[in-house]
Amino acid sequence: MALRTLVKVGEINNLSDARYCAGMGVDFAGFLLDADSKVSPELFIAITEWIKGVKIVGEFETADSERIEALHERFRFDFVQTSNKELLNTLNVSCAKILKLTINESIEEIESLLPEYDTIVDYFLIESNNTEVISDAEARILDRICKRYPILLGYGLNASDIEKVIDYTNPIGISLKGGDEIRPGYKNFDDLADILEAIELDI
Repeated sequence: MALRTLVKVGEINNLSDARYCAGMGVDFAGFLLDADSKVSPELFIAITEWIKGVKIVGEFETADSERIEALHERFRFDFVQTSNKELLNTLNVSCAKILKLTINESIEEIESLLPEYDTIVDYFLIESNNTEVISDAEARILDRICKRYPILLGYGLNASDIEKVIDYTNPIGISLKGGDEIRPGYKNFDDLADILEAIELDI
C-alpha cells in the first residue's frame, strides 16, 4: 500500500493499532514513553517485535534527558520526539529528532521558532490546542512554512477535506494519533481508516 504523503501515527498504546498502521503503509509509529504513560518498556517491546517496515519513534513529553537516553540505548529508536526544546541541544542520542510544537495563540508564534531549531531536528510536528479547522489565512502561512521546513502537520485533519488541506499547506507529511482498544484485541479504526483511505494512492 502507498500513501500520497508521509504519515506518522503517534501515541500508539496497543498491538492492534501498531499492526494496522504498519499494514496500511504508515511511515512512523510513535509510542509515548514518559514514566507515567500507558506504554511501559515491557509493553513497547511486546508491541514493536510484531511490526515491520515502519520507523519507530520514542515520544516524550515530560521525561528528562537521562530517561530518554537510557531508553534509546536500550531500544535504539529510529526517531526521538520531544516537546522540550531545551533538551535538544544536550540530548545525546544517535538517531533523528522530531520537535513537537503546539500552537497556543497563532501559527506565527511557531514560525518564529523554526529557524533556531532547523539545524538540530529532522522534522517539526505542529499541533494546535485552539481549533480543528485550518482557516484560509492559516493555510497560507502553513504553506509558506512548509516550503522552507520539514513539517508534519498534526491538526485540522479529517477524511472529508484531507486532500484539500495537504494541497493547500504542502507539508512533508501528516501526524495522526492512535487510540485505546475497546477491549484487548478489539479496536475501532474508523477515524484512522477514513483518513488513510482518503490519501491512499491507486498504483
